[in-house]
Amino acid sequence: MSLLLVVRVRGAVNATEQASYTLSLLRLRRPYTASLVRASPSVLGMLKRVERYVMWSEADEEMVSLLLERRAQTRGGKPLTQDTVKQWGYRDIKDLARALLEGKVELAKLDTLKPFFALHPPRGGYRRSIKKLYEEGGVLGKNPQLKKLLPKMV
Repeated sequence: MSLLLVVRVRGAVNATEQASYTLSLLRLRRPYTASLVRASPSVLGMLKRVERYVMWSEADEEMVSLLLERRAQTRGGKPLTQDTVKQWGYRDIKDLARALLEGKVELAKLDTLKPFFALHPPRGGYRRSIKKLYEEGGVLGKNPQLKKLLPKMV
């Protein structure tokens, strides 16, 4: 199974209770937070339920290592360091990113790392609407452009 990067774009005003609950299960409690989840039928069903609030794409090593280097935090609110990564038995952050992609480790299983990432709104703004799905000319739902948008948000 592959790893998906899910980014919450919209707030929860007028959201259904089911959508709010599903967003909290995905660890996306506020706009501009991101989380890495395994692509399984249950997760894909959850994403279908909240597609009007989030955008997602399949994660690659470059995206995961960028998130870990620039936006990962420990439970104390401190940034992730090479020393912390070495304590877990990995050579560097890229090695940890590879292990996450291959399914050898889960973010939630790393004891001191927060399982979500706080992002910024994209510098330069969105080029498409944040109220429409990607197929309709927006950014929501499954978005293949997320790889280009992520560096603007980190």
